[in-house]
Order: sequence, then structure tokens, then C-alpha cells
Amino acid sequence: GLLPNHDSLQTQRSRIAAMRSARFNLLIDLNGTCHIGDTPTLGAVQAIQRLRAVQQQQPDRVKIRFCSNTSKESSSSLLSRLRRVGLGVELVGSSDVFTSLDAAYRLVARQKLRPLLLLSQSAQTAFRGDDALARDCFFAHADLDPERLDAQNAAKLRSCDAVVLGLCPELMTSKWLDEAFRLLAGEYD
Repeated sequence: GLLPNHDSLQTQRSRIAAMRSARFNLLIDLNGTCHIGDTPTLGAVQAIQRLRAVQQQQPDRVKIRFCSNTSKESSSSLLSRLRRVGLGVELVGSSDVFTSLDAAYRLVARQKLRPLLLLSQSAQTAFRGDDALARDCFFAHADLDPERLDAQNAAKLRSCDAVVLGLCPELMTSKWLDEAFRLLAGEYD
């Protein structure tokens, strides 16, 4: 038989050493991967349990975060859903979840924007939690007609310098979308 040459053994040892020192950052999508609605996907809970076990053994090498592009529910609502499907706090903690709504909130806060929020009531809770930020937001809702606002609310709406739009069919009306367009086009100065 043939004996492996020294270079190939050295290469193999280098690869094994690299694998042993590798770091793994896992970004796992939630809806459709870990659950669909209030139903866990097949094997998801067990797979996350195994990943967490590996992470506990090698905490410096394995990092896990969960993401979602949902814009219809707050992170706290999403976490409640995860608990219902069997993903307890030991598997998915609040600091492990990042959503597009979280990204929008952070952008609004960092840039000190005054947004019109065309979001569901659940999604709006992300912005209501910070009193200073909430004062600068205009919280739209289906029962409110932007053309019939009192003077104070009309002035607040017209002072908005951004629009945060999410999945909220009841706010996707011509009146609210027209207001959003006017704000973005700078029609109110």
C-alpha cells in the first residue's frame, strides 16, 4: 500500500486544528423554520435543544440568534408564540430574537426620527415602551381618520419626518397611504 506523504498529513492536521478552533454563528429564521403559526415545525424543538447543548459545551465557539422579518407583531408577542410551540426561555431568550421591527425601532431611536407608524397595535407596542420616543411617534389606528384630526393631532401628524410601514391591512387605506406619501414627499414642510 501507499503511505500518505508528509505534506498531506500536515494539511490534514491543519484542517482538523482549524475546525477545532472555528467559531459558528447561527442565525435561524423563526417562522417557517421553527414554527408555522402556533405549530412547531417537525424536529425544530429537538434541533434547537441539540444546538443549545453544543453551545453549553463550547460557549466561545457557538453563538445562536433567531430572526424574523415579521412586522405585524412585537418581539414580546413573538416570544409568547415561541413559548406556545415549546421553545422555552432556556431555548430562545428575549435577547436571542431580532426582528425587522426591532431594526426599525433602533433606527428611529438612533436617528431621533418622528415617524408615522402604520403598524398593527401589537407592533406599535415596540415604540410605546420608550416614553421619550413614543412622544415623537404618531400612532395610527383604523378608527382614526387622518382627514378629521383635531388641530393638535393634525400638527403632530404633519410634523412626522418618517413612516414605518408594516403588515397591517386595516391601515392600508387610501387615506393613510396618502398621508404617508405627503409626509415622505415633504408636502407639509
